[in-house]
Amino acid sequence: MMLNTKKNGIAALALLALACGGIPGQAMAQEDDAAAEAEAPQGIPWDTSCTQLARADEPDCEMSQIVIVPQSRQVLLRIEIEVPGDGSGTRMVLRLPHGLYLPDGVTLDVDESAWRDTEVQTCDGQGCYAFFPLDEDGLRRLRRGNELGVSVRSLSREPMRIPVNLEGFTEAYGKIR
Repeated sequence: MMLNTKKNGIAALALLALACGGIPGQAMAQEDDAAAEAEAPQGIPWDTSCTQLARADEPDCEMSQIVIVPQSRQVLLRIEIEVPGDGSGTRMVLRLPHGLYLPDGVTLDVDESAWRDTEVQTCDGQGCYAFFPLDEDGLRRLRRGNELGVSVRSLSREPMRIPVNLEGFTEAYGKIR
C-alpha cells in the first residue's frame, strides 16, 4: 500500500527517520501533535551552484533540493541534478537515508505517472546513493511536472513515497545549463 494521504505520509517518514536513529524518544511522544500541524515534508527551494577549477575549464554546475521531516528537521532526501563541465552528460543523484531495503531499489514517478526504476549503488556515513544519466525525456518530464515521487521500502519492507516539489525546476535548470 503506497502512502498517499499527507498524515499517513508524515507518519511513515517519521518511522523511517526513527529507524535511521534520527528522532529522539521524546520526539516520538510529540509525533501525533507534530503530524497534525505539518501538512507534508517540506522541500527547500532549488539551490543552484557552479564551480570552476581553472579559468579555461567549463564550470561544473548543479541544482539541488532537500526534503526534510518537519518534526525532526532530519534530511530525508537530497536530490541533485548535475551538469558537468566536461560534457559527460546530465545526471540525477539521490541521497537517501539509511534504513532502506536496498534490493528493491528506488522507483520514480512524475505526478504519480511511472517514470523509471533505479538501484541504490552505494552507501556511506551520509546515506545511500542512487544516480543515473538524465536524458532529454527525463528533463522534459521534470520540467512539465508538479511533483516527483521517490518511492523506497524501509527495512521492514513498508513502502514509502517521498514527494519532491518541482516548482521552480525549469528556472533552476536554466541557471545551470
